[in-house]
Amino acid sequence: ATGCVLLAMRVHCVAVAVAAAECPDVESFSAWVEGLARSCTVAGSSWESCDWIACPCISELQLVPVTNASHVSDCLYEALQAGRITANQQALLQSASSGCRTRIAEVTSPCAMCDAEKLERPE
Repeated sequence: ATGCVLLAMRVHCVAVAVAAAECPDVESFSAWVEGLARSCTVAGSSWESCDWIACPCISELQLVPVTNASHVSDCLYEALQAGRITANQQALLQSASSGCRTRIAEVTSPCAMCDAEKLERPE
């Protein structure tokens, strides 16, 4: 990258080292996205409708192999650049991370249909 600074009324452009963020494991991330796409299916609607949110999909969402949330976008970028994620899979990830967050929160809240611990909770 190039950065320019004003020094003594002259503009000097210098090379600026930019540390590129990296995905810790793009292979595992790509495999997880493939599994997620198999678990989350859209039948006759689109990802934006959030109708695809079901418990098997929620279970797979929780298995994301990246522990640091900031690495998810790095892994997505690297997987896209490598051609490892399809446009459909990208749409699924975008919907899950933004448009359908409310629906996901509803079905995973305590005692809701996808609460993995609901049978263990007192009534």
